[in-house]
Amino acid sequence: MLRAENLTLVVQSRVILDRLDFAVAPREIVALVGPAAAGKTAALDCLAGLRPFTSGRVEVAGCDLTRDPLSAAAHLALVPADPVLPSSPTGIAHTRDHCARLGRRIPDSFLRSALAEAGLAPSYHDCPVADYPPPLRRLFAHALALLRRPSVLLLDEPAAGLDPTATTALIASFRRLRRGGLAMVIATRDLAFAQRLATRLVLLEAGSVIETVELQSSRQTHAADSYLGTLVG
Repeated sequence: MLRAENLTLVVQSRVILDRLDFAVAPREIVALVGPAAAGKTAALDCLAGLRPFTSGRVEVAGCDLTRDPLSAAAHLALVPADPVLPSSPTGIAHTRDHCARLGRRIPDSFLRSALAEAGLAPSYHDCPVADYPPPLRRLFAHALALLRRPSVLLLDEPAAGLDPTATTALIASFRRLRRGGLAMVIATRDLAFAQRLATRLVLLEAGSVIETVELQSSRQTHAADSYLGTLVG
């Protein structure tokens, strides 16, 4: 569904991403895991077509991101760590407007169900978006992204700031989306969250892939153990 090959980003002689290679298929959740400045957010921006990369190739649902960006982007949705949202309308009003811009008229009952599925309590549906705390703004952005019906969902630190109950609910929601066929790429420093959710970890450090860990398998190298230990410590 999504494949990055030799993805490289160099900014003013500084290597941000160094020949990243990974892929995510339908019903897979790949977590890009690493400390600050590992290149996680830069990778998502490049995959989403928001940031031109220096070299390499990104393919989404068979569409080359560089040669056919509009077709590739039609299959993608990105939820950044700090989504930009309007402050004045209520959550349900903005969701309604969002669907109208997509050319879709959807009953409010369905939209409210979509917001609740994303983790937004009904008490917030009729509140101004400006009143949402940062974690809820991110959950709201998740709901908006899913209304685009993407094939691949990209998320930056989706569980940041959530309490344990909300995190567990978010993981359950993402697992349902995965079973429905969605491919997901998540960038996070939260190793415990990644291990609970992902089917595969891509360990990043200084823009390079240190190792790929299949969480469905018991095989894990000493190098991966050591690196994961530094993240926990």
